[in-house]
Amino acid sequence: MSIYIVRINDQWFVEKSSTAGTRIDTSAATTGDLLADRAAIAAAVAADPRPLPEGAWQSPVTAPCRVIAQMTNYVSHINDSGMDPDTVPLTFFRKTSHSISGAMDDIVKQAMAKWPNVPDCFGWLGLDARGNWYMRDDRVQALGTFSNGPPAAKGSLLLHDKLIAFIQRNYMADDQGRWFFQNGPQRVFVELAATPWIWRVQADFSLRTHTDLATTCTACLMDEHGWLYLESPLGFGLVHTQDVALAAQAVEDGVWTVQPVSRGDLPLCYGYVMSPAR
Repeated sequence: MSIYIVRINDQWFVEKSSTAGTRIDTSAATTGDLLADRAAIAAAVAADPRPLPEGAWQSPVTAPCRVIAQMTNYVSHINDSGMDPDTVPLTFFRKTSHSISGAMDDIVKQAMAKWPNVPDCFGWLGLDARGNWYMRDDRVQALGTFSNGPPAAKGSLLLHDKLIAFIQRNYMADDQGRWFFQNGPQRVFVELAATPWIWRVQADFSLRTHTDLATTCTACLMDEHGWLYLESPLGFGLVHTQDVALAAQAVEDGVWTVQPVSRGDLPLCYGYVMSPAR
């Protein structure tokens, strides 16, 4: 029997319909802790449903984590993938935490349900090395690429706070490592100047993304041009220029150890696409 678990306002629920469920009486803060508390899950399954609370729906898989996905788990799935079930074994693959996203804005989900076949948009949105967003119309795109073109090819800097917040709440990546903004029913793929995440280093050397998600550093790298990058459970990103001094302090204090890396190797190594439009 399948059990549907949702997370709302940092609380776990067994979902029994689109509007009703039962709260899981657990102290678990992570998905792993929750799965270990089988008695609490079983009690919630057996209990009578109540209306689910209002609030933010979050991914039931917490980050940081290592996601193990099963690709070919039954014959019809193998056939649907265009493969031969007699020769293809069970297949598993890993995903990083940046592949996990919580619930989108309600208005986005409603638009996707109403218009499911809207074509994707390429080239119109860019993210620079300081975490700023740029809009790029056809005229601007004709001037050159976002990452290597002349300054005018970057486009117009977005300054509208609510629009920026909307983009950042609905910013994610597909299975090919192409980052996009889910704009209602349409995916607007993002041209990257550097990396998909831009890190703001905090006083305690913790990190926040340019979209204001909290995380921590798991590895520190420097390329041949002196740019500093950090790995984290959320993925890979560049340190904001304003925070290089703080990052240098973390290195000096022995909190982070710098390893050399070649800039040209980064997209392939960390699984992101600089220009989905190409």
